[in-house]
Amino acid sequence: MATTQLPVFQTVFDTYGMLAKNWVKGITVLIGPIVLLIAIAILGFLMVGATMMSATSTDITAAASGGHILSMLIFLVLLLFPYTMIYVGLFRLGINGDTSGSGFLGVTWGKRETRVLLRSILLGIILIVLAIPVMIVVSLIVGGIFIGIGTGQAPSVFSILISGVLMFILGWVPLAFVGMRLSLYPASPAVDEDISLGGSWSQTSGNGLRLVAISILVALPIYVINLAIGLILGSGLIASILSLVLMIVSIMLTPFLMSIIYKALANRAAAAA
Repeated sequence: MATTQLPVFQTVFDTYGMLAKNWVKGITVLIGPIVLLIAIAILGFLMVGATMMSATSTDITAAASGGHILSMLIFLVLLLFPYTMIYVGLFRLGINGDTSGSGFLGVTWGKRETRVLLRSILLGIILIVLAIPVMIVVSLIVGGIFIGIGTGQAPSVFSILISGVLMFILGWVPLAFVGMRLSLYPASPAVDEDISLGGSWSQTSGNGLRLVAISILVALPIYVINLAIGLILGSGLIASILSLVLMIVSIMLTPFLMSIIYKALANRAAAAA
């Protein structure tokens, strides 16, 4: 079991410090995959457009529910590939301090990327399965609150606030807790190591809530700044450019944060064995 207790605020500061230190190298890792993301996005729009244009007035519903859904699924699956390249490249940059294994402008695919992608999909499936009973319980609790305020009445601000807090605490936090405890599992192949699901759970022992808090605090500044941009600048060109910069920053923060967590908690000698 891991005995290291991650310092919450120091880990948040270290994540942003790593971003400030490695942003130039990080951008070089992003360029190629982002170009692929744009190309896939264009392809996705063309696929959906072609599906809808080929439909007549009598089968438009079938096209929307059939071909449209299939096109969107293909589109979402294709997006996983450049995102995986970005994650592996930036994670390795955070661990090793270099981009030597990131290919040309971040575009590369091999055993590392394949294993990270497959493990990430498996972890996603696990979280979806766990989310079903959690959401049922949360819905029953929240529904009970609204029933308790009486039928035929508009819900009060207080009841809506309480419901939102309960959905966050009882719904999102448990799933984030499990996801963060198991996060070493998909990350380890990026550095040619192998940590199992059980190994990740064990090596993050005692840090579950800390990891949840860290992930929230790392994302919070991006959310606040983005909200402020929307309120102050609206939807103009400058706001769009700033939002794009924030999106790039947020993409870089996650693998950098995971590299710090991995270095602090992973039993790397056992993982590499």
